[in-house]
Amino acid sequence: MLLVAFCSAIAYAAPRISWSVLGTLPNGHVLTQIHHQLPQGWHTYWKNPGDSGQGARISPITPEVTFGPIEFPKPSVIPAGPLVTYGYTNQVTYNLPMLTPPNVATIRASFEWLECLELCIQKDATIALSLPPTMPAITTPQPPRLPITAKKNWRSISLMWPTPVKTAAFFPYHNQQFSIGNAKASATQLRVPLITQALPAIEGELFLDNHPPIALNLPIQTSPFTTAWLAILGAFIGGLLLNIMPCVLPILGIKALQLQQRPSTTKITNALHYAMGVSGSLLALYAVLLLLKASGSVLGWGFQLQSPIIIQGLIVLFLGMMAIHLSIIHLPLPSWASRPSNTMWLSGVLTTVIATPCTAPFLGSALSVALFQSPMVGLLIFLSLSMGLALPMALIILIPRVGRWLPKSGAWNQRIKSWLNLGFVATIAWLMWVLHAQINPRAWLMFVCICVGTFFWLTLKSNAKKTAPMLAMAALVIVGALIMRPSASISTWHPYSKQHIAQLEAKYSPYFIDVTAKWCITCQTNKLTVLNTPAAQSLFKQKNLALIQADWTNRSPNISALLTTHGQASIPTYIYFDGQRHVVFGNVLSHNKLKEHLK
Repeated sequence: MLLVAFCSAIAYAAPRISWSVLGTLPNGHVLTQIHHQLPQGWHTYWKNPGDSGQGARISPITPEVTFGPIEFPKPSVIPAGPLVTYGYTNQVTYNLPMLTPPNVATIRASFEWLECLELCIQKDATIALSLPPTMPAITTPQPPRLPITAKKNWRSISLMWPTPVKTAAFFPYHNQQFSIGNAKASATQLRVPLITQALPAIEGELFLDNHPPIALNLPIQTSPFTTAWLAILGAFIGGLLLNIMPCVLPILGIKALQLQQRPSTTKITNALHYAMGVSGSLLALYAVLLLLKASGSVLGWGFQLQSPIIIQGLIVLFLGMMAIHLSIIHLPLPSWASRPSNTMWLSGVLTTVIATPCTAPFLGSALSVALFQSPMVGLLIFLSLSMGLALPMALIILIPRVGRWLPKSGAWNQRIKSWLNLGFVATIAWLMWVLHAQINPRAWLMFVCICVGTFFWLTLKSNAKKTAPMLAMAALVIVGALIMRPSASISTWHPYSKQHIAQLEAKYSPYFIDVTAKWCITCQTNKLTVLNTPAAQSLFKQKNLALIQADWTNRSPNISALLTTHGQASIPTYIYFDGQRHVVFGNVLSHNKLKEHLK
C-alpha cells in the first residue's frame, strides 16, 4: 500500500492553481480568489487542520503588497484512523483580500499547502495575478447577525440562535475539545459532544446554511444564578486580598498596633462599626457609580483617582497620618469621633478610600459583573466585597487569640511603628508620581514644596524627637527621586487612538493594548515583572505586535469606551488582536500567563 501511494505521489499531475480578481471592496482592499484543483481523491486542510496536517499559507513576493488572512470555506470532517482532521477533498476555493500599491500590474506570491492521500506531501508554488486596469466595486456576503449563545450540558455544548436554518456545522480553533463528527443540528441549535469538561470558552467558526462563517469566541453560558454567585464569591476573595495590597497594609498595621496597646472592651460593637464603615463607604461608592452610569457616563473601578484634587487630598491625608503617627501633631477629636466605635467606623471608611486604587485577583471580573448587571446583583457583589475587606480587622478585634500574633508593647513595638512609616513614605511618593502625570510641572512642584515645607515646620515646632520625622522625609525624597527618575524603556509603546486601531485592523495587523494607569498598583507591578521584561518583549517581537498603551491616569472618554466595548470595568485590562479576533484578559500577570493568552 505504501509503495502504491509513493508511486502515486510521484506520478500525480502538477497542481492546478488559478488566481483571479473579484473586485474592490468598500474599504479599498482588492478581493481575490484562489482556486486549487487537487488530484482525484487527495485532500488538503482547513485553517485548523485538526489532529494532524497544516492549512494553506500564502506570502507576497511583490514588494509593498499586504495580504489579509486567507478566508477558508466550510471544510468537511476527514477521518484518518483514530485521528479527526478538517479539510477539502479534490478542490477548494479560497478568498484572499489584499492591499496593493498603485501602478502595480502583476503580483507574485508564494503559495504553500499540504496534500494527503495515504502519504502527505508538502507542496509550494509561485503563483501570479494580473491586475486589470479597472476593477468592479463589490460587496461580499456578511455573516448573519444573529445572537449566538453557548450552553454547557452534562457532556455536550449547545450552540443556539433565534432564526431557523436548514444546515449548521461548527469547526473549532483548538483540538481535543469536541467530537465534531457526532454533532447533531436542528433548526435553531447545534449540539456538539464534549471530549473534555475543562472548557473555558468556545472558539471556532459556525457555518449556517450557505452564509459566511460566524467567528465565535463565546464564554460558556451558565445560569444567571451561578454567574452571580461566582461573582459574589470572587468579590469576597478579592476583598480579602485587598488587605495585603501596599496601599492598605500600613493602615491595618497601625490599627492593629493601637488595638494591642489599648485592648478593646466592646469588641463586638467596634467590629460592627468597622464593618459598617467599610460597607457604608463601598455602597456609597456603588451608588455614585450607578448614578453616573444612569447619566450616561462611562467609568470603572478607581475612577475617582483620575481627579487631581482627590490625589492631592490623599497626599495631605497620608502626610497628616504620618505626622500623627510620629507624634508631631496631636489633633483632638470631636467628642462623637473620640468614642472607640466611631473611631472604628472612620477607620473602615479610610480603609475603603485607600483600597480603591487596587484591583486584587478575582476582583476585576466581579466588578465587571456588578457594573454591567442588575443593581440587585451589583448590591450583593459590593456587600460581599465589603465583607472580605472588613473581615481581617474584624477578626483582630473580636478574637483575643489573634492578638498573640501581634508584637507586644515596648521597644519592638516602636521598631514596628518605624517600619510602618516606610509604608506611608512609599504611598505618598507613589501619589506624588500619579499627581505629576495629572497637573503641569510648575503646579506640581509648588504643591510638593508646600507639603514638604509644612511637614518640616511642624516637625521643628513639635516637642517630639526629630530623628524619625527627618529620616521619614529623607526617605520620601529619596524614594520620590527614584520614582520620578525617567527610565529607559526597552520597547516602543504607542499611545492609544481609535484611528490607529482602525488602521491596524484594516491591515489585519496584530496588536496588544495595555490599558493602564499610574494609580493602578497592579498595572505597575505587571509592567515591572512581566510586560517590560526582555522575555515579554521577545514574545511581542516574535508575534510582530504593535504595542499600544491606553493610559487611563486622567479621564479619557475614548479609553472608557474601549473598556466598555470589551465588557471591562477595571484595570489592568489587556486586549490582544491576532489579526482576526480579540482576546481580553487582566489581573496579575506572569510570563506563562501572557504566553498562554497570546498563543
